[in-house]
Amino acid sequence: DPKAMTAAQLSSRHHRMLIHVGLQTAVAIALHKVPEGLIIYLSRQASPRLGLSVAASLFAHNLPEGLMLALPLFLATRRRHTAFVVSSLMGAVPPAIGAALGMLAVGDSSNTGHNRSGRLSGIFGIAFGVTAGMMCMVSLNGMLPTARIYDKSGNIVSWCFALGVAAMLLANTTLQ
Repeated sequence: DPKAMTAAQLSSRHHRMLIHVGLQTAVAIALHKVPEGLIIYLSRQASPRLGLSVAASLFAHNLPEGLMLALPLFLATRRRHTAFVVSSLMGAVPPAIGAALGMLAVGDSSNTGHNRSGRLSGIFGIAFGVTAGMMCMVSLNGMLPTARIYDKSGNIVSWCFALGVAAMLLANTTLQ
């Protein structure tokens, strides 16, 4: 019962929750970034222009994601350096692993033909599906409940969540 807990116990519980959310987010983002690296590599193999476009859009997408990762770690540890280093490593290393996996899976662009095209399509589908599923679970299971803790009424979080979903639906609809 939160009412029966002392202030120190609540603070300790809150601290553990922030560490848990920060680490859960870090692991999920790291796992999510492996397919991103794969997607960048595969896009580059399909077309240098497409590869550059995908890399630029993922870079813009990863800036707020890095903040999302660093903030709970900073709040839990109160160490800017630690939060920066962990979020930077989680942001840089997994995409490189994904690109290396892509290189192993499909080789370089000199390997052409129908078989390669079918393999690229299958790998794209798997990579996008896994990436989307992981981020949905992290958002709905970890970040949304944590955000609700800081918004007692739930109005701001609910409206912002709905606005984010609507923005993504609009972007998806207009880009098709």
